[in-house]
Order: sequence, then structure tokens, then C-alpha cells
Amino acid sequence: YPDLSLDLPRGIYCGMRIEMKAGRNTLSSDQILWLQQLDEDGYYCVVCYGDKEAIDAITHYAALDDLGEMPIHINDHLWKKKAA
Repeated sequence: YPDLSLDLPRGIYCGMRIEMKAGRNTLSSDQILWLQQLDEDGYYCVVCYGDKEAIDAITHYAALDDLGEMPIHINDHLWKKKAA
């Protein structure tokens, strides 16, 4: 399960989940499955390398208006399913 949970609905999301990584650490297959499932369940999920990245993501998320969506994140390719 992701390292950080923010149960604060914003924009089109019911909450935020953050998987923290450091250095060259990568996601495990279980972590990828968790992020994909939570994304499908309506959470905004993001993988952040370091505190600055996490703070930026949380700040942007918290400022979303009613129907706002988060932009594509630099690390989304690490876990998001590719469109068919």
C-alpha cells in the first residue's frame, strides 16, 4: 500500500495516495498493482522521488477546484496502464 494517504477529496478525486521512493529504487509489482487499483477506485496516485516532489504534488492537489484534474506526472509511466 502507498506510503502516504491524504483522505481529502479534491477535484475529481476521492483522495490522494503517494508512493515515496529514494535514489534509484523502483516499484515492486505489488506496488504497481496497488497504485493501479487505487487509481481505478478514484484516488489520485503518484510516485515521488524525494520530499520536494511530494510537497509539490500535495500543494497542487490541495489547490484543485471542483472538477480539476492533476496533470500527467513525470513518474506516471512507472505504473500507469498504457492506453490501448
